[in-house]
Amino acid sequence: MAELSAIVVTHNSADVVAGCLEAAVACCDEVIVVDNASSDETVARTRAFPGARLIANRENLGFAGAVNQGVRYSRHAVVLVMNPDVVLRNDPQPLVLACREPGYAAAAGMLVDSDGLPQRGFSIRRLPTAWSLA
Repeated sequence: MAELSAIVVTHNSADVVAGCLEAAVACCDEVIVVDNASSDETVARTRAFPGARLIANRENLGFAGAVNQGVRYSRHAVVLVMNPDVVLRNDPQPLVLACREPGYAAAAGMLVDSDGLPQRGFSIRRLPTAWSLA
């Protein structure tokens, strides 16, 4: 199993979180769910997964705030940030190995839709420059 902490940020994600957690618990060493004050059954469904650790916020901290919170509680140097509608289809170990290479700090897998076709525009991009922001 990959020495990897999966961080799943949820907010009213009861309809999709089970598939995400089932896949993540099967292949990640640690799964942390940070719930941003859901008003549906997301928290209850998350508690049904003994391999997932839940942080249930009383207020919505936003995606970045929740990711940072999850990272603070993670045990591993490599984290996989996931939305609750993501279902891992392959072992994330190649991503862990890529992040350990000298000069690399991030790696991303291919995102595919429900038909298995690559999604466009949802991956790592270059950091913005002053020119691109203008």
